[in-house]
Amino acid sequence: MAVIGDQPGQLCISPYKGLADNHSDHYHYFGYVVDRATYQYPSTDLAPIGGAIGVPLPAGTYGSSQILAMALPFFSIGAFERSPVTNGAAIRQRLDSDINVTSDPLSGIINDVAISGNAGGTTIYRLREGIERFLITDINNPAASAMAQSTVPIYWDSVSSTPGAAAAFNHVPGGANTLYMDGHVTFIRYEENGEFPANALWANVYGLIAAGF
Repeated sequence: MAVIGDQPGQLCISPYKGLADNHSDHYHYFGYVVDRATYQYPSTDLAPIGGAIGVPLPAGTYGSSQILAMALPFFSIGAFERSPVTNGAAIRQRLDSDINVTSDPLSGIINDVAISGNAGGTTIYRLREGIERFLITDINNPAASAMAQSTVPIYWDSVSSTPGAAAAFNHVPGGANTLYMDGHVTFIRYEENGEFPANALWANVYGLIAAGF
């Protein structure tokens, strides 16, 4: 985590000298249900997407199709812009709505996008109380296939898929403290094919977005 301080040839006079520059930089909150961001579910080669936004990636660098489907509508509406935008109301409305993963004109770049919504459907749901009831994957056995609040992650530490990138982790050895919807926190150790959010399918997408925007 970067700390506000002196730089070579420059004396820092900020009243915040010695404090973290932005303590929230190393934590992530989406506001949407993530239930298909592991290797059992669809993924997409990020190299063509990276090339389109000026971030070169090796072919075969894969990211979660669900995370891409979640991010794409915000990219399309300009939510990732660094300069001021004039459609703030539309972006706020988008942020407070469920996502239809097939509605964006560019959704075809995402592999298996039509089954990348929650529970394999076309909708990614905004987090809200009781949303786990919408995540039933087997209508013939709803009790067994429904997700519980204790399995829905809502807030987590940054992770990195780059070898030796310990500075990109809040914790060494690498991993992520993860807050779930029921209020409990679990530390998940990073593994390339591991559990979200401590896996490469999420870390690769996060790295692409951070580098591109």
